[in-house]
Amino acid sequence: MRINAIDLRQLRYFVFVAEDLHFGKAARRLNMSQPPLSQQIKALEEHLGVQLFKRTQRSVELTAAGQHLLPEARRLLQDMERIAEQTKQAEAGQTGFLRIGVNFSAPFHPFTTKLLHAFHTRYPHVRIELVLHEKNNLLELADLNGSQLDAALIWMDEGFQRDDIARLDLAVDELQAVVPAHHPLAKKTKIHIRDLAALPMIAQPRYAGTQRYEEIIRAFGRISSEPNIVYEAMQMPLVMNMIAAGQGVSLLPAFLAHIPMAGVVFRPLVLPKGKLPSMTYNLITPQSGRNPATQNLIQTAKGLIKKSKQVN
Repeated sequence: MRINAIDLRQLRYFVFVAEDLHFGKAARRLNMSQPPLSQQIKALEEHLGVQLFKRTQRSVELTAAGQHLLPEARRLLQDMERIAEQTKQAEAGQTGFLRIGVNFSAPFHPFTTKLLHAFHTRYPHVRIELVLHEKNNLLELADLNGSQLDAALIWMDEGFQRDDIARLDLAVDELQAVVPAHHPLAKKTKIHIRDLAALPMIAQPRYAGTQRYEEIIRAFGRISSEPNIVYEAMQMPLVMNMIAAGQGVSLLPAFLAHIPMAGVVFRPLVLPKGKLPSMTYNLITPQSGRNPATQNLIQTAKGLIKKSKQVN
């Protein structure tokens, strides 16, 4: 048996003839003439080394070999259709796998939930893995270049650009003053930046490559002062824990106020002049576009941004 000589077209012809038990009818369904169909069936029988049909002048019947082959041929043809469709879906980013890097605070941002839900609704066959990072943003960029991640949700400096990275700004969050719940400032509805000047400040390390450190420095610059940075902590939920423990105060994006954590109070910040400090939440992806599903993630995010602007 020369199995390598068998092609799917011959199996398809066989199924049509087996269903009709009539070469003429099968040929019409296949939109071809009968002689080439008969030749292909004969070639298939020769390749398999068996007789598939009993032919008489009045009838066509399946042999035992033909009866066995029919369900197997149908299954093989269905499998090939499925494989072809899945291959097209993979090329279009409709199936596959996405690894998205996040830090500790990203899962709490409301845009994250909206994005993941919208993407899963639209592309249910793409599996998403959120990779929790205890890294600063610059190291996260290195993971993008090293093919460890397909995308990352981070806070990036407003002016930061790189040729190998595509950046999409998802949301802008104003920073608020965050103080221990037992502190006298917690009784105020708003907190002036001057009220924080002498207090121990918990900030993110400057080397981390995100916006919060620089925004804190700019905010205190409005009163020609510098923050009294006593502690540094990379992750913002950890900063909240330190504030609850009475170790200091900080400036954090307002969305974190929705995290149920006892012992901390968020209050709007007041500056004597200038724009309030804020942080930009970003989706970053490699420009290489190696994973087709990444582009679908970007387009989903853009749709949510557009919808948000229409509502506002």
